[in-house]
Amino acid sequence: VKDINPSRLTVVNDKLVFRSGDDLWVTDGTDTGTNLIKEFDTNGSFSELPTNFTVVNNELYFTVRVNDSYELWVTDGTDTGTRLVEENLPRFNSPVAFNNQLYFKFSDDLGDELYVSDGTEQGAVVVKDINPGLASSSPFGLTVSNNLLFFAAIDASTGRELWVSDGTEQGTRQVKDINPGSAWSNAGKLVASDNLLFFTADDGSTGNELWVSDGTNAGTKLVKDITVNGGTTLINPVVANDQLFFNVFRDDDSVELWVSD
Repeated sequence: VKDINPSRLTVVNDKLVFRSGDDLWVTDGTDTGTNLIKEFDTNGSFSELPTNFTVVNNELYFTVRVNDSYELWVTDGTDTGTRLVEENLPRFNSPVAFNNQLYFKFSDDLGDELYVSDGTEQGAVVVKDINPGLASSSPFGLTVSNNLLFFAAIDASTGRELWVSDGTEQGTRQVKDINPGSAWSNAGKLVASDNLLFFTADDGSTGNELWVSDGTNAGTKLVKDITVNGGTTLINPVVANDQLFFNVFRDDDSVELWVSD
């Protein structure tokens, strides 16, 4: 198509938007239809190229780091449809599309919390200050399943556990205190499978094992204690045909392929 050294290839409005060098490009698959969308003039100030590509409502959100902060941009694949959403974001990562908006982890005077943007000038707004004040809930693993946004987060009383949100403050809640009290279950490796969420967690007795959740307390349970009297190391979890395939790393350095419905 064109000798242009592309990366971050992402489909937007039936066209391919990508990064080349410092700049944002678009292509329809032809040489003449491969054009520059926007040039980011580094001049030594931009320390990170366009990244965090996430499609929401046929628009591509992305960030550019400027010195010690981030700028959030959005584009529909055209020059006139490319605009700055917000600047001077001190930290930005883990973006995901949910409910036609962009959700992400963002740090400001509330610490690291879950934020949302609809691409308008209202700016990024906090969904819920899970760990109140300057303390951070550090949400990570943002994953959409069963029309809910799942993630792991920390609060002062229960530690790091599985949380879920419908996009509202009232609908953002802890799913289950898997490792009761202040002990952490260290919920992680979140993988969506239609109406279920697979993840790993430690309930304090089985070690780190495979769990599943439908977003309710009762529907959040241990799938199997794979490694009895110890934790299981799950590697490369992938969903195919509504089943979870994953590798299990054994203490004797062997690796086994497992599957779960």
